[in-house]
Amino acid sequence: MINKTNFSLPYPALGLEGDFKEGHFSVLTNSYAQEDKLYIKEEEVEITNKYILELYNNGQLSTVYKIDCSSTFYNYCSSDNKNIEIPLERLAKVVTVEVFLVASENIDHYHHTTFNDDYFLGDNKGIFSLKAGDFVGFAGKMKIPLDENYTKAASLFGWSKRNESGSYPVLIDLQDKNIHITYPHIDGKYDIVNMLSNNYKFTFLNFFILPALHKAFSRINKEYEDAEDGNIDQFLEENRWANILIDGCQYIDDDPELDEPYTIAQNYLESILNKKNNGVSTPILEAFFKELSL
Repeated sequence: MINKTNFSLPYPALGLEGDFKEGHFSVLTNSYAQEDKLYIKEEEVEITNKYILELYNNGQLSTVYKIDCSSTFYNYCSSDNKNIEIPLERLAKVVTVEVFLVASENIDHYHHTTFNDDYFLGDNKGIFSLKAGDFVGFAGKMKIPLDENYTKAASLFGWSKRNESGSYPVLIDLQDKNIHITYPHIDGKYDIVNMLSNNYKFTFLNFFILPALHKAFSRINKEYEDAEDGNIDQFLEENRWANILIDGCQYIDDDPELDEPYTIAQNYLESILNKKNNGVSTPILEAFFKELSL
């Protein structure tokens, strides 16, 4: 999950509490471990402050990723590369990712009416001069536990937005690598996945995750039914998501109720929800609320 860091700057930065009167900055990423690497890929940047968005669209601002692993003293900062690959042998336990919005060039006249009124009280009247490298936005901090169960579950789902007029359903696509969920979104509005996953976790699970698991287990059951010799090795080889689900779910052939895909999906999700330590979610549960946004 994303945590905000408490610090302040002499000029306004979007994402720091109280610096702007309106707007927010978030980043949709896809982070997963596969084979011998950790992948952190930028999917989408959302900026709802018009002034900051204009600077970003003009190339005056860019996202920057700061990655740290305190267990191995690994650290990496990336501005140009939005598809980061890190060998897992250089990491251990937990990786911390922070995303900033940074000036790509000098900005002599950094000023807008959406700045907090307090910034207009000084002699500069709310006009600031930025140097290349100064950051003007903070999307938050994310911790990625390098637990085998987490890395599997975190890569189980892929997410994308569908921005169109009118109404349309949530789409679930069983791709070869993951279960991909496409959901409705309107520019300028709060992202429903981010909002639900951060504030209404069980609604998020029932609205997005449970239907996706239902469709996935339905497909797995069909493969078993269609297989003449009961062997679905080729299907599992071609569909990584199915491997992850089967590894985490025991099929009990002598119990007909558990053969129903929706029941299997519920039991699978319930087994994850029950794995808690003093009320703190396990890495697998956190993976479901994972890198939806930074």
